[in-house]
Amino acid sequence: MSKSKATKESQVKKPSRRKSVRFPPDLAAFAYIDLKTSEKTFNPEYTALIIEESYRGAYIVMRADAHFKKDLEFKIKPGNLATMRAQVRWIKKHSSKVNEIGIEYLE
Repeated sequence: MSKSKATKESQVKKPSRRKSVRFPPDLAAFAYIDLKTSEKTFNPEYTALIIEESYRGAYIVMRADAHFKKDLEFKIKPGNLATMRAQVRWIKKHSSKVNEIGIEYLE
């Protein structure tokens, strides 16, 4: 097999495991987060930068000192969307000061 043919075969894209298409948010789009899910009012305690969005959730970054853990449920107002319930699906430590967080919308 020639080297160029082997290179082309290795460049074949694998199908995505993602269930929703990802798209970039508006520039400087922020998500406002309220950890008190039982209250009727929305009083955000945290602000996060939205890195990527989909119809089912978002990828955000925020300060590492925020007390978030996998499966935590909270209320969020992502960018120009309405306030809704969401859940932490994964967390990656980016640095000692910043965490990357994947969230899923529950509504």
